[in-house]
Amino acid sequence: QQQQILIDKIDLLTKELHSFKSEQKVRYLQTEELLQSELTKIENQIQKLFNLQTDFKNLENQFDSFIKDQHKQIYTQSLNYQSSIQNQKDQFKLLNQILESISKQSQQLK
Repeated sequence: QQQQILIDKIDLLTKELHSFKSEQKVRYLQTEELLQSELTKIENQIQKLFNLQTDFKNLENQFDSFIKDQHKQIYTQSLNYQSSIQNQKDQFKLLNQILESISKQSQQLK
């Protein structure tokens, strides 16, 4: 009789242990699935950050190129303006010389 009670208790404990083991396995699998999902989210966020970093570097390079181009254009315009001013000065000198010459000739004709 006592042996049967012990056997019944062992059977009950064995069932409870199997039940507990199954519950723990389910919890483990759920936790593993949740962790994998979170890991995937983190990996996606990291990839987005790398993409943003790449985009930023591209924009930075474009901006640097734009600034260099602007400097070149301003420098070229400045040279063109200086040349134009010098040409106008030269033309003004030449015009003055012509006027002086005309004035002298006019004086001589009188």
